[in-house]
Amino acid sequence: MAVPRLDKPVHFHVDRTRLEACNHTLPSARAECHVVPSPGWADALAAPLGAMVECEAKVQAGSRAVVDKEWVLAETPKGSASKLTFGPEQWRSSFQVDAIGRYRLVLEVTDDGAKKQTSSATIDVTAPTPDTFVELIWTNFGGVDDPDTFPRVELHAVEAPPTSGARVAPVARRDCTLDAVDKPSWCEATKIGPNTLLRMSSTSPSRYVVSVKYVDDRFDKAPVVCARVFSKGALTNETCDDTVRPHGTVWTIGVLDEASGGYEISDSADAGAAPPRARDAGTAPKPKPDAG
Repeated sequence: MAVPRLDKPVHFHVDRTRLEACNHTLPSARAECHVVPSPGWADALAAPLGAMVECEAKVQAGSRAVVDKEWVLAETPKGSASKLTFGPEQWRSSFQVDAIGRYRLVLEVTDDGAKKQTSSATIDVTAPTPDTFVELIWTNFGGVDDPDTFPRVELHAVEAPPTSGARVAPVARRDCTLDAVDKPSWCEATKIGPNTLLRMSSTSPSRYVVSVKYVDDRFDKAPVVCARVFSKGALTNETCDDTVRPHGTVWTIGVLDEASGGYEISDSADAGAAPPRARDAGTAPKPKPDAG
């Protein structure tokens, strides 16, 4: 630096800027999960519906110290209300898989130079068996909403009478529902988080009248209940009801054919409400942020 000669005192101020070293290396990060209490850890795994999944941050510092770790549930299936819980310093996170579909968990680590590395793990949840299942889920709600405040509903299935024109003696048909004391042999009902799962498996494929009873009022813009049908492991039907409902109302979805996994077409509409709208079975799940 050259300056003109002066007789007065001259002061120079030098500001230092700390630059990254040429050999600065980023931290390594890997998210691995397992189904509790299974010992196997992986970044892609299958989990049974209702299981607890625990994930661990496997981190190695680069040239600078790691100062932060963050977990996010970046993708959940439709109807899932799962939330993350964390261990000390967020080395681990865990959650329950409460709906059928895919979960994607993202780990982000940050070093003291504000450099980040990310890793993700996927957990796939399928129907427990190839039998016919009806999964009652909630939609149209956010991550901060509490499912305990949603309207109470009951999922019901009753074996449908024969379709033949022959006269048959009336048969008492038992109700397949969560709280039924005397369930029919083909019925298995389970509560997973805010959702209900009915398994219908008879010796020969049968037909079932599927309905939802609203124990509480459903007001306008409230969460929407949907019934998804799974047959042979695949999603075969999804029907949702966004109608305003007074308590005690029964939403009759239709007659479900166990052999096909679909509802029979009927000319009769649900009493007291517009017919339910069938949603595209291939609709992709919406990401639901759940920051750690």
